[in-house]
Amino acid sequence: PGIIMRKLVEGRDGTCRVGGCGEPAFLSQLDHRHNWAEGGPTHPKNLACLCQSHHNMKTDGTLKYLLDPYSGDVIWLFEDGTWTITEADGPLAPKQKRWAQTVAQHITATRKRVREEAQHLKQELDDYAQQQAQAQAQAEDNTDTDASTDDIPF
Repeated sequence: PGIIMRKLVEGRDGTCRVGGCGEPAFLSQLDHRHNWAEGGPTHPKNLACLCQSHHNMKTDGTLKYLLDPYSGDVIWLFEDGTWTITEADGPLAPKQKRWAQTVAQHITATRKRVREEAQHLKQELDDYAQQQAQAQAQAEDNTDTDASTDDIPF
C-alpha cells in the first residue's frame, strides 16, 4: 500500500488491532485480511494493523479474524471457539456507529426473525390441521347420517 493508504489505516486503527496490545499502529504491519496473493484487495476495508507478534500468529493460523469493512471493528476468533470484538480507536475511526450492527446484534436479530417466521408457519400448520380435522369430522357426520336413514337390507 502507498503512504496515504497506510496512514489512513493507521489513523483508523490507532494500535495493533488485537485487544490489549498497545503497539502503536505506525510500528505495526498492515495485514491483508484476505491474502493479497489470493486476490485480496489492497484497500483499507481489507487491511488491519497488526504488530509483528500478532501478524506472525495470524500467518501461522493460530489467530483468525474478520474485519468489518464499514465500522473497522475486528472480530477475533480463538482456537477454543470463543470470540471477541475490538473497535478501531484511532483518530480516524468512525465515532458514530449507530448504523453499524455488531455480530451479536446481527445474531440476535436473525434468531428473532427466524423464531417469528417459525411461529407464523406453526400457526398456519395448526390452522390447516384444525380445518382438516373439522372437514373430516363433518364428512364422518354426513356418512353416519346417511347410514342411519338407509333401509336395512334384510
